[in-house]
Amino acid sequence: MTAYVWTSSIDGLLSTGDSYDSDDLSVGDHTVSFRVRDNDGAWSENATIGLVILDLDEVPVVLFTSTKNSAVEYIATVEYVGIEYPLRYFSYFLKDSSGTTNEFGEIAMQNLSGNVVGIDVSYDRTCPESCDDDLQTRSDAVDGDDGAIYAVTFNDNDRDGKLSAGDKFTARGSGHSSDGPAQDEWSLEVKFDNTGDVIGSKRLG
Repeated sequence: MTAYVWTSSIDGLLSTGDSYDSDDLSVGDHTVSFRVRDNDGAWSENATIGLVILDLDEVPVVLFTSTKNSAVEYIATVEYVGIEYPLRYFSYFLKDSSGTTNEFGEIAMQNLSGNVVGIDVSYDRTCPESCDDDLQTRSDAVDGDDGAIYAVTFNDNDRDGKLSAGDKFTARGSGHSSDGPAQDEWSLEVKFDNTGDVIGSKRLG
């Protein structure tokens, strides 16, 4: 090979070396392209990959609606997110009517039609190489749970791995088919881990 070219759809030419790394790409959705020229002067086709660079100093805002169904499940639906960050940048809290945090443990993923569609940060950080199998096993467990083990579940509605409009949190209450801790007048809070700010809160029920 006699030449190499790395380019970005936002930042233009990145490098002419045979490898490239950077920590100063512009914020935004990049398409990074790479091509090489052989000894006969012929250029290869571009190999491309999408890369999202986030500004983690910018704090998002999250707005919810909340309903309660006949199974005593409190469903908080995300209606608006100012900036869509990956789920791993958030923490989630269930607060009782006095504002005390209920230690319900991790938020579990939900299983829809056999697909794993959401997972909370605490498990994401410890997920081993067998991640897919582990998530499917846990997803099946959540699907059959009444809230006694997984008090809060998360449904990544568009399966994009980000907190975005249409996503849903379900907090199980006590009674009927549920056996969770949530009650009327409790609330769900979302914190942005990078700054520690509470960026969304919704009273349940």
